[in-house]
Amino acid sequence: MKITTAQELLTQLETWNVSHVTKSHKPVFTVEESKEIEHFGSPEGHCKNLLLRDKKKRMYLVTVQQDVQVDLKALAEIVKSKRLSFASPDRLMQYLGVIPGAVSPLALINDTGIEVEFWLGKTLAASEYMYFHPLDNSMTTEITFQGFMSFLAKTKHASNILEEL
Repeated sequence: MKITTAQELLTQLETWNVSHVTKSHKPVFTVEESKEIEHFGSPEGHCKNLLLRDKKKRMYLVTVQQDVQVDLKALAEIVKSKRLSFASPDRLMQYLGVIPGAVSPLALINDTGIEVEFWLGKTLAASEYMYFHPLDNSMTTEITFQGFMSFLAKTKHASNILEEL
């Protein structure tokens, strides 16, 4: 897999006419660390991203509002899996081309084989703007919901809407 860099991603968004604004900040690895930095005003649209796998080795990227608690058992039922677990750092790199702390739905640009099933939380899907790391956890990109849907279409990923757990 060719791994897209943050700059290549941002250039691709421009090529696809997906409006975005990106700001740099100190690297953050958790939602709590992200809350401590001043990047964009509204707390709405900030997210948490989980790359999960099941026993059949199916991969799932789940993106929800940053304060949502994800019940993995309930989620497993929704995605029709018996049991979900967190992907290892090696799998983060293998499937999305990112390191821990940089997981983002924008990393689906690296999933050219469409091996990762994407799930978006309903509350986040109702946000006008969404905030994601652009493959680098020292930056945050603001993108409209419609721009993000356009991005998913360009990468050939479906957007499964997830009722909050």
